[in-house]
Amino acid sequence: MPEVYTWDPKARIHSIGGMGKVGNIDHLEGKAHVELFNWRKAERVAQFPGDKGRGLITHLVFHPQGDWLLGARGDGKGLFMFLDVATGKVLREEAVSNHFHKFALDERGTRIYTAGHNKLSVWEAAG
Repeated sequence: MPEVYTWDPKARIHSIGGMGKVGNIDHLEGKAHVELFNWRKAERVAQFPGDKGRGLITHLVFHPQGDWLLGARGDGKGLFMFLDVATGKVLREEAVSNHFHKFALDERGTRIYTAGHNKLSVWEAAG
C-alpha cells in the first residue's frame, strides 16, 4: 500500500514507502514497508519490510550523498527506518517518543528535525 514517493539525489533510484500486508482495513496493522526501484531498468532493487513498527511510512528522505534512506512514520509513537541503499539492508529501526508528520535532514545528514502535534524535535541520525 504505497503512501509516499521520493528520488535519490542523482535521480537513479525511486523509493516508495507505505505499509505491508493489511488484514483489517479499519486499522493500520500492517508493518512499515519501503521498496527501491531502478526506474530506468524498470526493476525493484531492494525491499525493506519493517520489523519493529506497524503503520504507514509517511515520509522518505535520502541522505545528501544518497548512501542511505530514512523512512519514518508517526502514529501514536514515531519510527525511523535507516536503510542502506547499496546493500538493501535495514541498518536500524528506532522507535521514537512522539508522533510527527514530516521531517528533514540537515545538510550533512547528521540531524533529523521532526514536526507534528505542536512539537518540534531534533534527533541525531548517526549511531
